[in-house]
Amino acid sequence: MLTHWNDWNDWNDFRTLEDPAGWAELEENGWGMLLAWAAGPGNAGRFPATDEGRTVRVECERGGVIAGPWLEAFTPEDRDGIEQDINFFITDAGVPARPRGFTWFLRVPSGGCH
Repeated sequence: MLTHWNDWNDWNDFRTLEDPAGWAELEENGWGMLLAWAAGPGNAGRFPATDEGRTVRVECERGGVIAGPWLEAFTPEDRDGIEQDINFFITDAGVPARPRGFTWFLRVPSGGCH
């Protein structure tokens, strides 16, 4: 098992989970990915993900008046924006860009999480 920060240098060192039950899902943002990187391949993993059926909450402001909110379908452009933002954040911190298509998880310590 890899135990030191320098023992890995690529997201491919992280396992793909067969079942994420018992793992805590990380936030889909730069901080969540830095947490996964710092935890390392022994304590973080990924599970294949899809955006199918996902929605985004939309509000529109015009002249100081807010219309909405309403839900719209999550688009490939939405996905691209999230990926670009996360990868910009983590590469700025010296961590390689993460691969697309996964939800990331952190191992829950023995004894569970309350």
